[in-house]
Amino acid sequence: QGSIIIYQGTPKPCTVATFVAHRMAMAFALTGLRADGSVIDDPGCCRKTFENYFEVLDQVITEISEG
Repeated sequence: QGSIIIYQGTPKPCTVATFVAHRMAMAFALTGLRADGSVIDDPGCCRKTFENYFEVLDQVITEISEG
């Protein structure tokens, strides 16, 4: 049985092992926005459900920044 413990605080940069799970990549990409330097080890795993997820995420970030 797996578990996760989340502690309150500021996210710190890290490399996220997705284990080929697109949900991990997509979720931690958002968390990574608060920790400059974070890396998703296999962003390509998102292709199965949202082929251009990271391009769309970049576009949204740009629009928010300019807005």
